[in-house]
Order: sequence, then structure tokens, then C-alpha cells
Amino acid sequence: MSIFKKVLSLTFAVLLVAGCGGGSGDSSDDSESSVTTVSGSFVIPNAAVAPSVASSRAIEDLSGTVIVTIGNSQVVIPASNITYDAENNYLVRFSKNVNIEGITVITCTSALVAGTTPIEFSGYNMTTISAGEDNDINGNNSSAALTEVDLSGFTATASPSFDSFEVTEALEGALITTFDATISQLESDLVYLRVNNAYQPLSVYVGNTGVATIINSSISLVPGENKVQLFAVNSQGFTASPTRTVYCTAENIEGSENFLFTLTWDNLSDIDLHTFYYATTPSEGTATPDWHNYFGSRNHPNDDAIINNLDIDNVHGYGPEHFTLLGAPDGYYIVAVNAYRINYDIDTVNAFVTVQATASNKSYGPFGFSEGDGMDEMGSMNESDSWYRVADIEVTDGVATIRRPDMDIIPCSGTYYYSMRSAADLKK
Repeated sequence: MSIFKKVLSLTFAVLLVAGCGGGSGDSSDDSESSVTTVSGSFVIPNAAVAPSVASSRAIEDLSGTVIVTIGNSQVVIPASNITYDAENNYLVRFSKNVNIEGITVITCTSALVAGTTPIEFSGYNMTTISAGEDNDINGNNSSAALTEVDLSGFTATASPSFDSFEVTEALEGALITTFDATISQLESDLVYLRVNNAYQPLSVYVGNTGVATIINSSISLVPGENKVQLFAVNSQGFTASPTRTVYCTAENIEGSENFLFTLTWDNLSDIDLHTFYYATTPSEGTATPDWHNYFGSRNHPNDDAIINNLDIDNVHGYGPEHFTLLGAPDGYYIVAVNAYRINYDIDTVNAFVTVQATASNKSYGPFGFSEGDGMDEMGSMNESDSWYRVADIEVTDGVATIRRPDMDIIPCSGTYYYSMRSAADLKK
């Protein structure tokens, strides 16, 4: 996605229920197995025309719709369900049953018309949905951030079209592959990817022809079958690509733990995934790890392996970065996120991490980094504002226990110590 123009107020409440009705409008997924209801409200600001307001604050001269997508589902909200708030913004409320757990992309696109004036708007949000837990992404009623994206200047006449979408067959034993796609009828770069159950925004360029071409984009795989799908949104609708299946011939190691850690973030900053390992549980205080996997040492602990444990160092934005370790040895692991560089025209970046073990899968985030928290040289790596400690993992007899970060244990390397903020209270 392009660098955003502004951050807008978005209010959500996400509740876990069973068998609740769907939201207003149409949906791409009305599965009976949906158990999580996502509901909330947000504003579309800077109305081009101040509409007439009835006593109920309903808008009398508004037509059209707003499309909200939540992962693989959509809600179409008609103008009759939109009101006008006290600050002269359009107020959009929605509710939708979804069958999603983990890191998810939410988008909002306006096809509203006030009188004869189009109200153009496109934006997105990333959040974490966890079944069986409190999923109020507002965090004690504070507003989440909806990022408005630039429009391409192209006017769509139909929903987005996937003219092509192909996933390359993975090489023998490889944990990564690539895909290509061509998408037309795009008014903005609201395109996102699903790999198995994880969603993430994509960085694509959309010109004034409304076409985006994606070439040789990387995706990480888990052993066995992997499902890959693309989604695109414009003011005319929401389109899901065909689902592609790609097989990974690498195998989990029986009797041992198997890890996949995934980092994504929501804009064009440079965020990094770090994994520290201790063969035995370290004592309190500073402790030098047996190995430290990050962009400068991507192949730890498999120094002689052809395939790096950290697949890529994504310096351009959004991620993902994946750390994979099949047959993880017993010991103590620390998973952390570092804001290496925040772009000069970006105020805040939100990072998300999924920690997947053989028998468990936990999603964390958002972890917010503000302007000034990021770094551009290794010498400042002990600045705590640029770090979040996501989780500690203890592996005993081949079984992982994921724990809250023990902040009394401080990873260090030579003269550098990694002072961090704990992300435990931010876990969804």
C-alpha cells in the first residue's frame, strides 16, 4: 500500500459470540461456522458537501454505499444506515460474523454521493482477532487507527478483477516460494494476501489505468499443504481470487518442537524480527544468548544450511518476515521486534507477530512505534523505545510453553544490552 495521507479515527468492538446474525448488507462469507462477531463504527471525514440533517442526525440527501471488508468477509452498508456526527463527519456502523482468528486486515471504501458530489475514501486497518479472548481492538474504548490511502485517479466500473494469479511450486524442502498476479479495476492499492489463516497488506503500485502487476513476491510456507489467496477492494465491490494450493515437502520433526514466527506491520517502515536462544534458562540480569537470529545473522542456528531460518530482511514495508525452526532444541527462546527505521513522513507504525508451535498458535499486536523510536545504526540498539519483547518460550522434552516475557532476563551481545518494552499487556 502507498504511504498514507492521514490517520483517522476508527472505533471497533469485537465480541466472541455463537450464532449471531451477520451485519447489514451483503457478505462474501455467510458460513454457519462463524463464531466471532466484529462490530463497530468509524468516520469518513472531510465531507465535500455538508448534507442536510434531520432531527435524528440521519442524512437526507446521501446515496450509495460503503464497503467494509474483514479478512475474507464483507459488509455493504447502504447510505440509509449512515448518520452524521457532531463534527460533521459521516458515521458508519457495522456488524459482521467472521470465521477468522489471528492477524487480519480490515478495509473501508466509500461509494457515497452527497447530492451530486462523490464522497471518495479508501482506508485500511490491521488488527488481531483471537477466539475465546477479549477482542476489543479499541483498548479501553480508545480509537484504533484507520489509514487512508491515496486514490490512483482511475474510476472503476466494476469490482476488481484478477486477470492472473499463479503461485510457483515450492522447491524440494524449501520453506518459501513466490507468486505473480495482475489485478485490474483498482482505484487504490487496497490489496491484501492470505496465507493459510494469516492476512497481510501488500505493497503494490496502481497507476491511472487501474492495473497493478505483482511479480515474484515471496511467501513463507509451513510443512504440508498451504492455501494462498488474494483480495482486492474498490468502490464497486470486493473480490477474492481463486485459492491456490502449494505443497511444502519440508517435514516437521517428530518428537521435537517446530516453530514458525511471523512479523508483519502496517506501513512503509523497516521493522525487524529477532529470536534469541539459550540452551538453558538464563539467570536474572544480562545474559548472552547461544545464538541470536536477525537480519545480520539470518541462518542461525543452521549455519551450514542452504535455507536461512529468517527468510528475508524486508526493508521496504509491511513484511512479512518469517523465522522457521524445525526440530527446535530444548532451551529458552525470546521473540522480539525492533523498529530499525520509521520513515520520516510516518508518525506511527503498528507491528504484529504470530508465534506458531507444533500444538499452539498465538497472535500478538499491535505494537505501536512512534516517530523517533526507530534507529538507523546498530549503536543505538539498547534504546528500549525501539523494541518490544513479544514472548518467551521454554521448550522441555520437545514441548513448548509460551510465556509472558520475563523482563528480569535481559539479552545482551558484547557491550550491547537489549533493553525492551514488554508486549505482554498488548496481547490480543
